[in-house]
Amino acid sequence: MSYKHRGHDQQRQTRYQPPELGTSRQRTDERERFEPNGPPVSAKREYGNEDGSRHQRQVPGPGQRPWPRFQPPELGTSRPHREREHFAPYEPGKAKRGYDDEDGSRRHGRYQHQGPGQQRQSRFQPPELGPSRPRQERLAPYEPDSAKRGGTPRATDRFRGQETGLSSGRDRGRGADRDRGTDSRTGAGGARKGSLPGVGPTTGATAAGAGATRRIGMKVEDVDGTEPKDGVNGAAACGRGRGATSMQGRGPDFRTCQTVVELAGLACRSLDSMSNRAIAAFWSGLPRLLHKRGAQDPNLEENLRCVIGTTCTRMHSFQSRDLAQTSLGIAKTISQVSRGDQLYQADDPCQIIRGLFVKGSQCSSIFDRIASSAAVVLNEFEARHLSNLIYSFGLVELNPDIGGETLFNVFGKTAVRILQTFKPQELSNMLWAFVKVDAKNSRLFQETGGVISGMDLDSFKPQEQSNILWSFAKSGEANPELFRVLGNHIVARRLNDFQPQHLSNIAWAFATAGVSHPILFKKIRDHIAGQDRLNLFNPQNLSNITWAFATAGDSHPEVFKKIGDHIAGLNSLDSFKAQALSNIAWAYSVANVPSEGLFNECFAGACSSKEETFPEEELRQLHQWQLWQQELKSGMELPHSLKEKCRNAFISSSYSESKLQNDVVDELKAIGLDLEVEVLLESGYRVDALVKFSDGGN
Repeated sequence: MSYKHRGHDQQRQTRYQPPELGTSRQRTDERERFEPNGPPVSAKREYGNEDGSRHQRQVPGPGQRPWPRFQPPELGTSRPHREREHFAPYEPGKAKRGYDDEDGSRRHGRYQHQGPGQQRQSRFQPPELGPSRPRQERLAPYEPDSAKRGGTPRATDRFRGQETGLSSGRDRGRGADRDRGTDSRTGAGGARKGSLPGVGPTTGATAAGAGATRRIGMKVEDVDGTEPKDGVNGAAACGRGRGATSMQGRGPDFRTCQTVVELAGLACRSLDSMSNRAIAAFWSGLPRLLHKRGAQDPNLEENLRCVIGTTCTRMHSFQSRDLAQTSLGIAKTISQVSRGDQLYQADDPCQIIRGLFVKGSQCSSIFDRIASSAAVVLNEFEARHLSNLIYSFGLVELNPDIGGETLFNVFGKTAVRILQTFKPQELSNMLWAFVKVDAKNSRLFQETGGVISGMDLDSFKPQEQSNILWSFAKSGEANPELFRVLGNHIVARRLNDFQPQHLSNIAWAFATAGVSHPILFKKIRDHIAGQDRLNLFNPQNLSNITWAFATAGDSHPEVFKKIGDHIAGLNSLDSFKAQALSNIAWAYSVANVPSEGLFNECFAGACSSKEETFPEEELRQLHQWQLWQQELKSGMELPHSLKEKCRNAFISSSYSESKLQNDVVDELKAIGLDLEVEVLLESGYRVDALVKFSDGGN
């Protein structure tokens, strides 16, 4: 206790002595009733009444009547006097005092001071959060280097969480949300019984405690268009009652596999015990291992066929998340093995998979099954899984018919209803997929544009912004308001966050959509001109940027000079495709920015080497460049054969006569002039009307 200064109208306290002089109790019987209370924690002292109750001494305030010393407290009674006599002595250094109940169990009590209006809690009242574990469970010895107590993991156990003892608190807490769906063949909360190669038989027992479940040891991932994300959404975790196996079934741990051979072998050996989630995890992991070399297996093709067959057989029972993950994994696999003209050896996993999916008929049949399975429960898909499913069909560029309409038409109707729940990347991937399969859906693009305009644009990554703009421009559904909002946002950001591909797509999209944004183009110009080197820009980036600036009418000679000097400094133009060469040539001619270092014999030779690969449109672009070189009198000429092809393509392009043109010709004829209509000049251009004079001049 401590001294307090009294006020002018307060009575002097005489019952207590200064602490340094020791406490003095005048009554022996009162001292005997005092309970050992350990170190003092407040300035109040407690006394026991004759009936065994306790109260606290407080100093009365001004105008208050002093309370009798042994008046019972108003906040309730404490423990009886006989109960206090059995207290165990206080042990220094411990914050709790243990007491033995009648049943031999131990509980922990702690002295606490109640606040105003609070009733004193009995020290032997059971905790509100439920009883603790039994005494014999708590006393189980702790094993070093083990994260759990009371269980002994098997030495051959390769699965996470498959211990025979009780599950850990983490499994009971976090697993309860992730493991709700169960296999209808195992019963509620039951695990699949059986055995896996190299692993002892499972017990089928669940963890102790109400609602506790056991997690499967395999890695289960949810994936999106570009980067897989871990986690389970609530709707997916709850299942949809289609008899699908869930996380409760045991399956292989695909994280241990380092090659496609290991992955396919482990999956094939474990097919009987694999849940639908495990099958989805297999397909999710396959594209990540395609380019990792390892030992060859003559049974690889057969193993893959077994997994494909099981996937198709059980596809109808997949949950929405499993369908999306499986579809995206297969699509990414096909996209990787069919990309470019790369040649593989006969025993290479990429060549085997290419034979199964690309050259065979497996691709269409699998995605037809995915489409039919998804169409039944499409309304149960949440935004992330729906976006992944749409993106997967965009990767393989398939749009099958479902019930008399295209699958992407069904996708569009479903997506419109939940557009407000889509995240930036999900919107970007969905729009990109619609463009890849050339699926027209004006309503979807219009409403998506409105949703994006009202979102926090800071949450959009540069790639998502560039893909959205590219998709709107490519689809022909340009939204000027959306372009203005995104353009202003990009202007306010640092362009160092944007990769060259992003900048080229943004510039190309604005030019293609015909939406003018001079401030944005000026910022892109300054960014490119301020770069020390353009080594990060690939040929397609360079050609798209020059084409966009020329098309938009913002020539900005600084950009053309910077890009021209960079291309001129390259050792070779072999990496430039025919389209890149023609776009660059056309852009410089339209912008009228000469570049002697770029357009030389090396450039003409690169064009000549790709003569057979130029389509009609690109040949016409090269002809315009050739005419520009003649105007500049630079002396640069394309090889004769390529030059003739370019002119023939240019003059063969269709033309149409306008009403204004016909009206002008009629008026000129009415005044007696001799006219020749639609005259083809040597340059390849056409003249609407050519007037002939009497002296033979035109």
